[in-house]
Amino acid sequence: MNTLFILSYNNLDANFWQQHIPLDEVDKVCIFRNGSTCLNNHKLKPDMIIIDEYFAPKDSGSVTAKDIKDAALQECPDAVVFNLSPEFCNNAVRDVFHPHLQSNFNGTILSVMTEHILEKAYKAAS
Repeated sequence: MNTLFILSYNNLDANFWQQHIPLDEVDKVCIFRNGSTCLNNHKLKPDMIIIDEYFAPKDSGSVTAKDIKDAALQECPDAVVFNLSPEFCNNAVRDVFHPHLQSNFNGTILSVMTEHILEKAYKAAS
C-alpha cells in the first residue's frame, strides 16, 4: 500500500496503530491531529483513510468526518475510508456508494483494516 492517512483526534501515535494494524506494510503513513490538516493534504491521494473520531471536537466550523469522506469521494475515489466512532457501537455499516466502513473501535474493524493493507501489499509485490 502506498499512502495511509490516519486522522486521530485523540492524539494516538504511530506506535499505537502499529500494535493494531501492519503499518510496516505501508509505504507512507501520515498522521493528522485535526480535520483541516487532513483535508488540506488529500492531494497526496491516500489509498486508505482512518478517521478516529473518539474525542473529535463538536463545535460548529470544525472539519467533520463527513467532510473528510466527501473530499475523499471527490479527490481520492479509490481510497477506502474507515470511520471509527463511539456513535456506531458495534454496528458496522458499509456505505453502498463508496468503500466506507463505519464502526466503533473493535477487533472486527481492525481485522478488516489489516486485510485491506495486506491485500494491497500482496498485489504490489506480485
